[in-house]
Amino acid sequence: MADYLQFFDLVLASDDTTNLSAARKRDRLVAEFGEHGFDYAGNDRSDLVVWSAARKAIVVNPEFRVRSAARRVAEVEQVFDDRRSRIMPSLKALRLHQWLKNLLLFVPLLAAHRLREPALIVQALVAFLAFGLCASSVYLLNDLIDLPADRRHPRKRPRPLAAGMLSLVAGMGLIPVLLGLSGLLSLFLPLAFGAMLALYYGLTLAYSFFLKRVVLLDVIVLAGLFTMRLMAGSAAVAIWPSSWLLGFSAFLFLSLALVKRYAELVTMRTVGGETATARGYQVGDRQLLAALGCASAMWRCSCSRFILPTGRRRLFTVGIGSSGWCVPYCFTGSATSG
Repeated sequence: MADYLQFFDLVLASDDTTNLSAARKRDRLVAEFGEHGFDYAGNDRSDLVVWSAARKAIVVNPEFRVRSAARRVAEVEQVFDDRRSRIMPSLKALRLHQWLKNLLLFVPLLAAHRLREPALIVQALVAFLAFGLCASSVYLLNDLIDLPADRRHPRKRPRPLAAGMLSLVAGMGLIPVLLGLSGLLSLFLPLAFGAMLALYYGLTLAYSFFLKRVVLLDVIVLAGLFTMRLMAGSAAVAIWPSSWLLGFSAFLFLSLALVKRYAELVTMRTVGGETATARGYQVGDRQLLAALGCASAMWRCSCSRFILPTGRRRLFTVGIGSSGWCVPYCFTGSATSG
């Protein structure tokens, strides 16, 4: 930086043999400028010994209790602290808005027409919280893994970790806390739910570290993770989904995953042009993803119209002509009580 800016008279810094900090830094500055012959800006406890030999202290974003300690050893000229509260960046890093996906855990209750049973509602709410905490721990881990890429991404760079609003240490510390709370909540639910939660976490780890870079397999796994939410909700309340509901949801989520990848390529095209890539895909793959997404959506509609049994179709038909539009009732009408 000094070579580039060309306006510093002298640069004192650590090198391969000497870590210029604390007492070493104080001695070097005193040798150069004399006792109390310089002002010094710092932020942590190792700077206290330097401030004791300085004329005035400048405190910048100090660590815990450093500001008061600096006032005891030196005359504090100015304090600069523009840090925001860690609460909001931490909450933003949890991506609480993504917890809406976990509403899928309530689908088995809705499909079985058992939303008026308080005990099952409580179980579903506990499952919702457990899944949300587990998912947030994965979001944090994923943000840490993708940190360099997120800092270059036009939409992802404002994320707390990528933008520097949340420290890496805080992000890493939150992961085991969230995961531990999730596991604790799962103890209040059937063992099958705990198994589904563990399977979900394991698959998300595989997705974060490897599978999300494998073309097409990534969207299949992503669709599977959504379907697992539905199955976990079934396990939490012992209302098992039918094959029709699982088939419909699988193709629904596959089409949405393909749309997600398509949208990422469109975004990256605006940044890197026709040579841009995103997670193994090239911009030229847009047409293929669009075609696969449409095909999956059409098969989902076929599930809605033809696969649902006649009895269920009569129960959930909304009365739009003789064709009986089946998308609403296929999504909400295919579960069996256990």
